[in-house]
Amino acid sequence: MGPNVREDDNGLEPAVAQGYGPSSPNERGMYVVTINHPSPHDLAVAYPASRPLGPNPMAPWMVTSHVKVNDLDAYLIYNQEAGSGILQMKVGRVSVGIQGGERTPEQIVAFARTMDTDRLLKY
Repeated sequence: MGPNVREDDNGLEPAVAQGYGPSSPNERGMYVVTINHPSPHDLAVAYPASRPLGPNPMAPWMVTSHVKVNDLDAYLIYNQEAGSGILQMKVGRVSVGIQGGERTPEQIVAFARTMDTDRLLKY
């Protein structure tokens, strides 16, 4: 028998998303932060012990890197052609995704490091 996966009444996992845009109309770039609380089974599947790093064999412009965010392991999947990426990390029992549009990999990681991950670890 497989794992017992429990969903809430509507079949969705609790989640919250917040977008951050430029402060002036001529400035470029944006971030979207999503935090959700997946089932323990889904969290383990989404965050295996390791991921293949480097360019994707089917789409070499998509590059996965392992990074540290406040002493936590995170993965940045960056689209070199589009100049955008998503950073994914497990923080305790929640999953955090930070999407950066028109941002460099360094900017996305720096933005992630501003999060109060210690506070999220309490959930």
